[in-house]
Formats: sequence, structure tokens, C-alpha cells
Amino acid sequence: MIELAIRPTPCPPREFSMTSKRSSVPGVGLIVGFLIVLLACAAWMAWNRPVILIDTGAAIGDSLLPLPQSRLNINRATAAELALLPAIGPALAQRIVEDRNAKGFFSSIEDLDRVAGIGKATIERLAPYATASSAGSTAEGALDAPATQPDRATEGF
Repeated sequence: MIELAIRPTPCPPREFSMTSKRSSVPGVGLIVGFLIVLLACAAWMAWNRPVILIDTGAAIGDSLLPLPQSRLNINRATAAELALLPAIGPALAQRIVEDRNAKGFFSSIEDLDRVAGIGKATIERLAPYATASSAGSTAEGALDAPATQPDRATEGF
């Protein structure tokens, strides 16, 4: 019988390197995976978070400035003062002043309907804040006696 001797072939020696393909810190893959999952959860929560709208108390066309504490005389008020009233912006305030200069003083708040862009609804909103006294009745300026101011939160903005 012939015996064959099989000799294992020697493996080439491994070269030692300071940079190996495997990380030298154990658990790096676990840490990186955890960070990816954490980032994905944070992104999902931010994407699906409900939007909270903050009410500034002003409707479209209203001034963000506070309303006057007294009633504003529309016959003596400047355009800047008129723009403080609800539903009156700078352009509409300028039209009121131009109409007043061209056609004379307003005898009442209802006379504002002669100005383009002002209707019954706007006049109703202005009523608690404005008056139409004659220009020479008092010398104190555009503000008349204080009026009771309705609550802006419950008013129909």
C-alpha cells in the first residue's frame, strides 16, 4: 500500500498594521446604529409635531398696535391715528383724511360710508372707538372722553 503524505501548505504570514479594517473600539457599530435610530426618531417627531398658531389679536387689515383708550374724533384725527382703529389700515385712513379735506367734516360716524371701502360692517366695528364731533368743540386734540372698550378676544374679528 502506498501512503500519501499530505502536507498542509503553509499560509503566508500576516502583516501587522496599525490600521485594520475592523474597529479597535468594541461596540462602535452598536453606538453608530443607536445614534442613527435616535436621529430618525427625532426627525419623525419633528415632522409629525402639531403646529401651534399664536393669536396676535389682530385680524387681516387690522393694525398690530393697541387700540386707543379714548374715542377718536374722526374729524380731527390724522391718518396715523385713524390707522389705529380696527379695520382701518394706512390706505383707508389716508382716504378718510382726503375725503374729509375735500368734502368737509363728518356729521356722524355713519357718514364714513361716503369713503370708498367703508361699509356698514366697518362702521359698526368703529362705533365703540370713534366719534364725529365738530372740529372746534374741544381743544384737546383728536381724542374725546374715554369709552368703554369691548374685549378684543370676544369681538367678532
